[in-house]
Amino acid sequence: MNTTPFNTLSFPGKKQSGDSVVNGVDLSVNFAGIKAPNPFWLASAPPTDKAYNVVRAYEGDDAIFVLYPKKIAAAARTFLNGFPGKVLYAVKANPHPAVLKTLWTSGVRNFDVASTREVDLVQSVVPGAKLFFMHPVKSRAAIRHAYDCGVRDFSFDTADELQKMLEVTVYRYESRRVA
Repeated sequence: MNTTPFNTLSFPGKKQSGDSVVNGVDLSVNFAGIKAPNPFWLASAPPTDKAYNVVRAYEGDDAIFVLYPKKIAAAARTFLNGFPGKVLYAVKANPHPAVLKTLWTSGVRNFDVASTREVDLVQSVVPGAKLFFMHPVKSRAAIRHAYDCGVRDFSFDTADELQKMLEVTVYRYESRRVA
């Protein structure tokens, strides 16, 4: 299943001689059922390692994402090594699977998710990740889905939100044990 409906570009620095694995991360692209082993991908232009060629050739109105996996990995390692607390990556910042894989291989193990779609995406891309459901107001269905997927860390801003989360998670399972 393709979770990225947009065009994707990756400029990892030096050409990888046709290989899509960079620093142990598979950056191949599956677009509309076509798997491209080269991480340079744009539907309306041939693969290139020059950004100006992509911009010149692109005539679409869709977003273009340029990924620098080595820079992403270096930034993640720098942050992990310099920050003394627990590090969470907010998936909403950039949910591209290549970004999630790069962060995972760089040592990021905790991911801030805010929707059931983000829960499912992270679990499919980096199954060992620990998820934190950080949306301040969640539907009961979203709480239930996240909890059923193994999420045990949630944020809340009000007593009502906490009560709703307890009803959907802990109390639901306690009532099954009593009955």
